[in-house]
Amino acid sequence: MAYANNPRLISSGNQSVGEMDYAGEALTQSFLVGELVYKDASGQWTACASDATVIWGQARQAATGTQGTSLGVQRIMPHDKVEFVCSTTVTAAHEGIKYGIVVASNVHKLDLAEVTAESFTLVEGVKDVYGNYTTRAICSIIPTVAQASSGT
Repeated sequence: MAYANNPRLISSGNQSVGEMDYAGEALTQSFLVGELVYKDASGQWTACASDATVIWGQARQAATGTQGTSLGVQRIMPHDKVEFVCSTTVTAAHEGIKYGIVVASNVHKLDLAEVTAESFTLVEGVKDVYGNYTTRAICSIIPTVAQASSGT
């Protein structure tokens, strides 16, 4: 299961953390719990690919492979904080910069080399018990990418 390596919604300011939305699954989907998804033109859940510029939220149920099956997705809004595994070790220089995502083998990571197809702002790097930066970062979704905030 890829969930342990996928983004994790950790806080949502003063609002409830990631409200659930339900919609049908799009044709030929194979996403796992924890993957980032968006609503396609038919209003059905579709897995985000690398360099996604539209994201609704995070799948809370795995795709069944049957189009139209109702699945729950936890929405990600601009005020939410999301913990990501990054493509490389984070440094202080990465903080405040907007980055894209990279998807491989059902795992979504923050791509510290992608600064053109931006999805998330890296708010702060996560440090280990010794104060050293790790490959994890706390991020917030870019408002124009947060499909759930526009409702479309």
